[in-house]
Amino acid sequence: MGTRRFILLLSTAVGLFVPVAAVMATDRWRGITPFEQTYRVANPRDAVIETHILDPDGGPLYVLVCRTCLDDSTELIYGCDLDCHLLFDGFEEYEGNLLSDLEGDAAWHSRGRVEAKELCGPCGDYPEYGRVRHFRMRGIQLTLEFQDVVFQEGTCPSAELDPVLESYSLKVTATNEPGAVLEMPEAPEYMRPRHFPEDCRSVARRHE
Repeated sequence: MGTRRFILLLSTAVGLFVPVAAVMATDRWRGITPFEQTYRVANPRDAVIETHILDPDGGPLYVLVCRTCLDDSTELIYGCDLDCHLLFDGFEEYEGNLLSDLEGDAAWHSRGRVEAKELCGPCGDYPEYGRVRHFRMRGIQLTLEFQDVVFQEGTCPSAELDPVLESYSLKVTATNEPGAVLEMPEAPEYMRPRHFPEDCRSVARRHE
């Protein structure tokens, strides 16, 4: 049995991925070397972003991998229009995502999965589900910020056509956040819009 298959089988058995135990045994949480980088995506259909997040000593800790559902270079499942997975660094890319809403959820069940309609018009301004998304967990805060978003002409806004991305930039920021003690991202205080763009016009908090 190859290493890749062995890892995937363990992923199914324990819910997330076998390196979790090894990493958690080191300490809780180690923190990171703060990081900020902006990536320009001129062709969203071919978007591939890979960012390594280092521990305080400069060693590998996490890797953020963003792909689209059109990416045929991997057998792993990614969503459209961009799907970002946070993984433990130092391993072959695997089916898992530390950005998932709940431990054991499918890798694409996270706010790291972004659809064009979520960036269009009032939906782009909707907190935590639009152009700016924060993920607080494991002693860090990871922020994904979409900038300079351009849509194909006539698709945003449109009453008949779904928004289609023409280009954008993605700013990735990672900082230390000692108050973020959960293994998985804290639930945002805002409800996810269900209907686009209707539900984006008023922001609903979870306690309302």
